[in-house]
Amino acid sequence: MQLLMILPRWVGDLVMSTPMIRAVAEHFRRERAAGELRITAAVKPHLRGLLEGTDWIDELVPYDRRGRDRGVRFAAVARRLRGLRPDVALIVPNSLSTAALAWRRAPGAAWACLGTAAGCC
Repeated sequence: MQLLMILPRWVGDLVMSTPMIRAVAEHFRRERAAGELRITAAVKPHLRGLLEGTDWIDELVPYDRRGRDRGVRFAAVARRLRGLRPDVALIVPNSLSTAALAWRRAPGAAWACLGTAAGCC
């Protein structure tokens, strides 16, 4: 099983979402240890360092819809995430672009918005 998290783009919001990230990782501890589940997170490239030293996420995918590097923009990241074939997506930011990224990655798969006002879904 593949779980995708689309994380906030602002440092404060990302820091505030770390308890949720840790809780998800803890909840699936056995499945991850057995190799039955991988957690992938899309995060702004300059925020990767906040999560790289943890064991909460198996793979960090850099995503910046306005980035200079085309490899981290929407279309490239959507293709990469689609290749991962995630079964579930957790969308933390409450924005249309992150909801669109989750939808593009695997239409028809389960996904949930976790923002303060989950109206993006």
